[in-house]
Amino acid sequence: MALAMLAVCNEGDAVVLFEPVFETYAPLVSAAGGHVLRAVLSERNGWRVTREVLDKALACAEGRNVCAIVVNCPANPTGRVLRDDEYQAIADVCKQHGMWAVVDGVYEHFVYCERSTTTPHLASLPGMRERTIYTSSASKVLGATGWRVGWAFGPPHVVSVLSRMQVKMTDTVPRPFQHAVGRFLTEPGVLESYLEEMRAAYRERRDLVLSTVQRAGFVVHDSAPEGGIFVYAKLPSSLRASITSEDLCTMLIDDVGVSACPGSNFVFSASDADVCDDGVYVRFAFCKGIQTLQMAQRKFEEHGNKLLRSM
Repeated sequence: MALAMLAVCNEGDAVVLFEPVFETYAPLVSAAGGHVLRAVLSERNGWRVTREVLDKALACAEGRNVCAIVVNCPANPTGRVLRDDEYQAIADVCKQHGMWAVVDGVYEHFVYCERSTTTPHLASLPGMRERTIYTSSASKVLGATGWRVGWAFGPPHVVSVLSRMQVKMTDTVPRPFQHAVGRFLTEPGVLESYLEEMRAAYRERRDLVLSTVQRAGFVVHDSAPEGGIFVYAKLPSSLRASITSEDLCTMLIDDVGVSACPGSNFVFSASDADVCDDGVYVRFAFCKGIQTLQMAQRKFEEHGNKLLRSM
């Protein structure tokens, strides 16, 4: 992702980011000398991407060249999987304004709903193959975050630039890790059987965490994340004016023994730091072993429900 941003973003350019947003994207834009345009999504309409949302973001460009839009599906932190019409809206804007689609597909295999179309689909739309840069890695799908093995595809002239920059910035990653990931991706039958088991295991973990936080009083849109490895939840309306997301997460650690990420990490504006859509949000991760998550469930049952009722 960092190399892709450096490749397409010149000093003073603008890049569209969907909000709520993974907190690493904005620093990558800044490192390339770019300016962020916020495409603010709302839980009220199911975190949907619409042409109206995109046009509103582009209207804030103030004469800057809008070079790219970053697409992450399933989305971090909301877990939402885009529909075909949303991909089409993104494609239409990219073609109309001459923008790149920089895709973060790290969660592409973590889909639990019937709609299995994820970000590789974007490059297959008419006119998008030549303006899409797709990136992913083994970090999430193999649980190998320390290996730092990733890949990218796109138009040959861009991939050539990414390759040259990668050699200068990080040189390479250990050869055994590359061979291991390559074998996993290419050996017949291995990837398919592994992904089937992995999705079943993560669906079980998602359901456990979801039921735990809902019993504690948190509210989750559409009942369950459609993909990814997070549950993005908000406090019930009776508590939203009494606490910030940072304070809530501190209390969960100190008083319950469970960690979560404050929703303020996923918005830009200081005025929206804690309240977005009239909700205080927190992100719970379920990318842990089932025994660890069951331990967290017990802690919530013992202390978490009491904590929220006492607010």
